[in-house]
Amino acid sequence: MSSNSTSIAHNPYSYTPSEAVTIIMVALFLISTVVHTGQAVRSKLWYLLPTVVFGGLLEVVGWAGRLWSHYDVMNMTAYQIQALCTVLGPTPLLAANFIIFGKIIEQLGTCYSRLTPKYYTIIFCSSDIISLFVQGAGGGLAAMASRNGTSISMGSNVMLGGIIFQLAVIVIFTACAVEYFTRFSKDRPLRASVTPIEKQEEGRARMSPKLKIMLGGLSFNTLCLTIRAIYRVVELSEGWGGPIMKTELYFILHHLVGEGGKVVGIDHIPELVDWSVENLKKDGLGKALDSKEIEMMAGDGRLGYAAGGPYDAIHVGAAAPTVPPALLEQLASPGRMFIPVGNFMQSIEQIDKDENGNVTTKRIMAVRYVPLTDRDKQVDF
Repeated sequence: MSSNSTSIAHNPYSYTPSEAVTIIMVALFLISTVVHTGQAVRSKLWYLLPTVVFGGLLEVVGWAGRLWSHYDVMNMTAYQIQALCTVLGPTPLLAANFIIFGKIIEQLGTCYSRLTPKYYTIIFCSSDIISLFVQGAGGGLAAMASRNGTSISMGSNVMLGGIIFQLAVIVIFTACAVEYFTRFSKDRPLRASVTPIEKQEEGRARMSPKLKIMLGGLSFNTLCLTIRAIYRVVELSEGWGGPIMKTELYFILHHLVGEGGKVVGIDHIPELVDWSVENLKKDGLGKALDSKEIEMMAGDGRLGYAAGGPYDAIHVGAAAPTVPPALLEQLASPGRMFIPVGNFMQSIEQIDKDENGNVTTKRIMAVRYVPLTDRDKQVDF
């Protein structure tokens, strides 16, 4: 068997960032940052400088990096700048939310809060900083592992842990805020009031129109940051090779092979195999499972399933450091395989075997998949 390998330049995005979108985002964040800087200086709200203004600057630099990538998409410096800054940018904004909420309860009355404004700032801002450093450490470990050609699982897990911690902090903060405003609206203080600025006839503080606008903005900002954290958790925990995509892929492949064809699916986690079978049945493919037109099994995907081969097409839904020899052997002549290859920096490779057994490889695009491994080694990969 001869091998003829070709490759194309590596695009870390797998697409080219939009020039129009990046210019708009740079302009919007720049305008917002300048306005907030002016407001902070004029009103002497110095806490806005290391929070909102700093976060805005990170976003400006991050989106400027994406604009740079539009003109030079293979430039890894531009890619790393945008990746770092857009990931870190929201964290100072979250810290601003904590400080602003503390100032709101100072005006409405600390008697409805379980924590004082000072402790809100200390506890939640400290937690935010811890999350930032954990995520940064995880990214550093993953980057070093990628350069050394070793496993990136530790770095990815550390980064995921930092994001999960940040999400937990947001949830706890939101719960405290909901309890506060529930108690405030029903006038159920936890202790005697000491700091309200506006009094109603019965002696309870009330919100001014400006304060209501601030509260609305704070709520919307917190919602956006919560959605972002949830998205990052799902993204890092499942990756492109997660079970949802795999199950849909079996459905599509079954219809592609047509009558007389067969689809074999392999996963190293038996529970996911059972889940996939149930989903296929829900999609009306129970008969195909019974007739073995679709066959699901638990096993080591790196070894394939020789008894069912050779295969006209092989799709691998997890990333391998190199192409597993067993899968290449089980590919029919002619046949085609799509497989993500690499550790931290991965790309989809299209492998074609002609009728004479000659193999050609073409790199398609940059991706991020979960690792191709077995169940016992999942933690150590």
